[in-house]
Amino acid sequence: SRGLTNRDYIDCVLTDGYWISRIGGKHINSHILHKRLMYVVYGILKGFPAFSSLPTAAEIGLSVGRKDGISFAWMNISKISNESGDYRTNYSNLDRSYSASTSGRRNFLADEVLLLSPDVIVSMNVGQLLMAALKDVAEIIPVSKASRWLKGVYDISFKTTDKKKTILIDSYHFAAHDTQHIKGMNDKDSFYDPICAAVKGFINTPKCLYC
Repeated sequence: SRGLTNRDYIDCVLTDGYWISRIGGKHINSHILHKRLMYVVYGILKGFPAFSSLPTAAEIGLSVGRKDGISFAWMNISKISNESGDYRTNYSNLDRSYSASTSGRRNFLADEVLLLSPDVIVSMNVGQLLMAALKDVAEIIPVSKASRWLKGVYDISFKTTDKKKTILIDSYHFAAHDTQHIKGMNDKDSFYDPICAAVKGFINTPKCLYC
């Protein structure tokens, strides 16, 4: 949410962002986070096409929330602004927000996930925080060890009447760059291919494993 303080989040991301192809003054095809988000959502919803055949992020964005287009839920772990004048996360603010959202008489993060009732959850390097928030409302089982680009894949069964099942894929943050510490990071090999492969494995797994 950086660069969007005091603005209507839905308006500036959906109306201006996806439908006009600009996020905070930057074209979506050049916006590393939302570009990767468009690719991954489109791939999961459209049957995992090869990365080379994907439309541009701007083309995908134009279809978001429209008839015959694509739709998805976006949820921030932190419920407060992260403006800091620095590209790094302000973990002190994040911790305070997380504690306020999960402590006390009501766990708002767990409630939010239960209301969304997702089939697939892709977390941007916050999988451990999300699982901790869900521990009282879901059974969480690791189904795949961390790989180079995925920090883990988990089978989740919510303790609801219908025992809703989903998969949680914890990846690097979509805004992560190729650096001296993380070599070779790119849209296809680090995000699109491994996330789609994990979802495809979940869908193709014999149903009895999730009974």
